[in-house]
Amino acid sequence: MAKIRHGWLIVCLLALVMGGTAVAQEPSPQLFITNTNTSSLPTVELRVYGLDEFGEPLDISGQTIAVSADGNTVPPVVVGTDAVGTFTLFLIDITPGLAEQLTAIEQAVVQFASPPTMAEQLDAIAIYQIGETAALPLLPPDKFHNSVRNLFAGGITPIEGTTALIDSTLTLLDQIGSLKPDAAMATSIVIISDGTDVVSSSSFDDVTRRASEMGVPVHTIWGNNPNLTETNREEGKGHMRTLAANTRALALDLDKASDLPLIWNRIASFRNQTRISFTPAATGGGETTITLALVENPAVQAQTAVTIPTNVPSVTLNIPTDSRTLTLPNVDDPLQLRLGATVTWLDGVERTLTAAQLKVNNTFFDIPTSDLTGFEVEITDLTYGSNTFQLVVLDDQEIRAQSPPIQMLIEEGDTAIPDALQTSALGSGRIFLNIFLFLLVVAVLAGLLLFGWRAGWFRPRRRPQVRIEDGPNVPRQAPPQPARTPAAPRADPAPRPTAHPHAIARLQIVESTTPIATEFPLTAATIRLGRSPANNDIAFEQDITVSRQHAILHLEGVQYRLYDQNSTSGTWVNEQRVPEHGTLLFDGDDVHLGAVHLRFTQP
Repeated sequence: MAKIRHGWLIVCLLALVMGGTAVAQEPSPQLFITNTNTSSLPTVELRVYGLDEFGEPLDISGQTIAVSADGNTVPPVVVGTDAVGTFTLFLIDITPGLAEQLTAIEQAVVQFASPPTMAEQLDAIAIYQIGETAALPLLPPDKFHNSVRNLFAGGITPIEGTTALIDSTLTLLDQIGSLKPDAAMATSIVIISDGTDVVSSSSFDDVTRRASEMGVPVHTIWGNNPNLTETNREEGKGHMRTLAANTRALALDLDKASDLPLIWNRIASFRNQTRISFTPAATGGGETTITLALVENPAVQAQTAVTIPTNVPSVTLNIPTDSRTLTLPNVDDPLQLRLGATVTWLDGVERTLTAAQLKVNNTFFDIPTSDLTGFEVEITDLTYGSNTFQLVVLDDQEIRAQSPPIQMLIEEGDTAIPDALQTSALGSGRIFLNIFLFLLVVAVLAGLLLFGWRAGWFRPRRRPQVRIEDGPNVPRQAPPQPARTPAAPRADPAPRPTAHPHAIARLQIVESTTPIATEFPLTAATIRLGRSPANNDIAFEQDITVSRQHAILHLEGVQYRLYDQNSTSGTWVNEQRVPEHGTLLFDGDDVHLGAVHLRFTQP
């Protein structure tokens, strides 16, 4: 019997170890589709975001994401990002032992509910208190900073006795769907507690499984409870760290307030979500199953069903790919362009358009519906950098549709407009200019010919005559030659200046945590900077303030322009934040990517 009991004990221990190992396995990446859009048929658009195995935003691009429609692979195109916002649930434990740290807890939450980590009227926050059996609401979902401050100004009453940390967390996870102000928001939970729980009916493993399934990171902030024994304090701290690690989140200590922005910035990095578009191989209408997967890990997928109606207009704005870059001396003056579009219906029925507008950077310009194949429009509200062009139409069914967005790049310089976009007036003027220049060249050549004829350039040269004197013995004499004046010695020509080639620009590393070269020559037209070595030309792998894809350098003529890539900590040039249209770099400019300090040189 003793051997049997010993054997059962071993089996039970193995089961516990294997079970614990299963929970502690490194989480896999996750993809989420938060919106579908069929208003730009035949192109379908999805809005997506994802978490990598470390809990950071996934890199969503045409190289990292594969899309299939009903099993047929289609190439995806990243068309932009949407500021969707984040939803953060705070679950705070206010027991007598932690009441002394209530001020620190309040300061931590208020620190989060401030710019830039919480954007008012975009991001949302809710605050709950760990109760005896379930979470107790203190502040329902709200989008204003002052709501958080007013909550703590009124004071919070500590709960006497034991609290159910695990059961309170599970009740919040179950309520997330109904609490979210916007179902598309990326959600995070932040627990502030000592990590102990002796009354819950569930376990920390249950929380881990539920949060992992939902893709909700559970960040933990451990508070030191002086009423606990040293053993219980360490046990609670271990629970908090394990829960955070198993849900791809961060675990910090309440008494290290300077570290808390690491959690806040991680949450804020999910504010923007990526829009990708694609055209299914078959667009005959009906329901289509869309599958999104990681190229390097096809098992990581997200699926959705899209219904494509057959009576919706399919709109295409016809701008050739090689005609999508313009150069203008300024963007304040209106710009006249000639564009064209095609409108069809999947069911083949021709219908009438009742209205049409060109949408440029969220500004609408009315255009005639009589002939969309070629129309002229005066455009304002342009910016240097990328500009989004779309055509929006309304047909006689009162159905609204728009073309897939086209990105038009406007650079600063002398006016240069592609021929395909020039208006008839501009085209006629150019024809007249060419004719005038041709006639001018002909006139100059004719004048040169006339001048040369008058100057005798084209007359035959006469041979000099030599007179022969009478008499056979008289020698012939050459005609007298004019006296020659000795020529002055020719001076050596002045040395001509040597044309120096364009100096190579360089990026010097002034301050960085990452062991990296101190200087990089910039020879490519496009140079990417960020934390990920796989996606950047210059990588700062160990600098946590640098985003995975932080910034990009783009060569314009002989100078580089620096663009920010929606980074978390921002890109700065000479202490000025880089705007959306980028900043042109000059010799000696100081560049900051988060805490990384660079210097741009171009003698």
